[in-house]
Formats: sequence, C-alpha cells, structure tokens
Amino acid sequence: MIWKNARLRNPPQTEIPLEGSRRRCDPAAIAGGVASTANYLAWAVMTDVQSLEALAQQPLDAIDLNLARSIVRQTRQDTDALRTVTTPMFWAAPAFGWLPHYGSDIVAASDLIDFSFELSTATGETLTAFEPLLNEPGWRWLVCCPSFWEPRRPVHICC
Repeated sequence: MIWKNARLRNPPQTEIPLEGSRRRCDPAAIAGGVASTANYLAWAVMTDVQSLEALAQQPLDAIDLNLARSIVRQTRQDTDALRTVTTPMFWAAPAFGWLPHYGSDIVAASDLIDFSFELSTATGETLTAFEPLLNEPGWRWLVCCPSFWEPRRPVHICC
C-alpha cells in the first residue's frame, strides 16, 4: 500500500484581501433567484398534477398503483420545496392586494400553497390506507358494478 506512506501536502492557503473588495448583498439578485426557483417549483407541481389527472382518466383496471404512489410522493416533495422557498416572501404579500387581477391571488398565495401541501399529504395517506384493499384481487367489482354507485332510494318502514 503505497498511498499510506505518501505524505499529503496541504494546498497553499490563499488570502483574500478584504479591503476594497467586499461584495454587497444585492437584494434584487436574491429576489430574482428566489422567484426563478419558485417559478420552476410551481411548474414542477403543475406537471405532477397534470400527470395525476392523466392517470385518473384511465380505466380503473389499467391504473398502476405504484406509479400513482410515486407521482403523489413527488407532488408532496415539490409542494414542500415550493412552500419552503416562497414562505420568506409572504410577509410582503398583503401590500400587493391592491393590484388589479393579481392582488387577491398574491394575498392568498400562502394559504393556497399550504393547502396544496396538505392536500398532497392527505392524498398520499389515503392511498396508503386503501393499499391493502386495492391489492386484493376482487376489489375492482366495487368500481365496475354500476348498481353499486347508483343512489339508493330511501326505504320507508310503516309501523
């Protein structure tokens, strides 16, 4: 083992002059970076929801539960990341309530993002709760039997 006997050299330390070269924190650049990240994450959430909608349009016999579970998990991760990135900006949201067409959306954005995260979490938990039932071989008769879903007429019992 040659490498055990070799001496490792520390890389030379370079000193960075602090005088005259201090960088300023540009708030506009930070806001632009956060906005572009939030835009990408919002697009990712929208893509996940469109995938779930496309999956829901398929016949129930053809739905792959593993695919549905992975899409729901990805949606939850994307909405959590979107909530994490956008939460620091929501302190200023009420100031934009006066804008026509967009003000009410900006004011409600925090609640909407929280709702989307909680909804994706509830969807994942519902899918997990129904998983034993959905893995049974005879579960599809519930969905395929039209009389099961028809509204029942009330039964009047006369005494």
